[in-house]
Amino acid sequence: MTSRHRLLPAVSAVLLSACVGGSNQLSYRRDKAQIPSFVAILPPANQTSDGDAPDTIRRAAAEMLLGLGIVPFQSPAQDKQLYDMGLLAVGSPTPAQIKKIAAALGVDGVLMGTATQFHDLNLGVYMERVVAATLQLVNAEGDKIWEISGDGYNRAVNIDPTTIASESAKSLATNAVQRAVKGSRFDVMGQFEKALHIHLLPEAEMMTGFMSPNLPAWPESDQPGVDVAAESADGASGGASNANAAPSPAAESK
Repeated sequence: MTSRHRLLPAVSAVLLSACVGGSNQLSYRRDKAQIPSFVAILPPANQTSDGDAPDTIRRAAAEMLLGLGIVPFQSPAQDKQLYDMGLLAVGSPTPAQIKKIAAALGVDGVLMGTATQFHDLNLGVYMERVVAATLQLVNAEGDKIWEISGDGYNRAVNIDPTTIASESAKSLATNAVQRAVKGSRFDVMGQFEKALHIHLLPEAEMMTGFMSPNLPAWPESDQPGVDVAAESADGASGGASNANAAPSPAAESK
């Protein structure tokens, strides 16, 4: 009984380090461009292994557009119409295709892009959740307004100090891989989030939260813009696992 009580503090003690944040890279922004007010959000091309990536990124992008004073348009009916036109799965539509999409849906702009990262890694001692994408806004004629890339992430290290004292680094790595093989594919929280269609949504919203301050709001940008931009921003916060470093969209509609 006594030995059990002595073990409790050691077993319960953990080393926790967390980092939550994101970054963005603005690669293009048209100077003083008229910003579309009603924008169709196309499913992003998916370069990840997770089929949930396009829908999650579309949802986060819709919130970002609202923060910029732009009305987003996406619905099952829209997707069905684009599917019938053979344009639903086109990752980078041509200007001619964009004109068809805008005319069919009655919008004056189209948001498209590519999902480049979308993963939830849980090795027991290390957790990483990352969403990354490139987004591009064009008007109804297919003229590019802006293009931006970014990511949102949540990383944490959670290690029992007694484990560090008793196991070598090699053993830790081996055990981590074993835990990944046995458990990460069937992670209960991840499966629960997938069932609710919110898997990695916070990280996607962090990503768009870091993007939006660099983007012009409707009706047009009043910032001194450049046709080809190379502006970036990043941020991260360390500390408790529930930290949130993603800023709220700063731009307001006029």
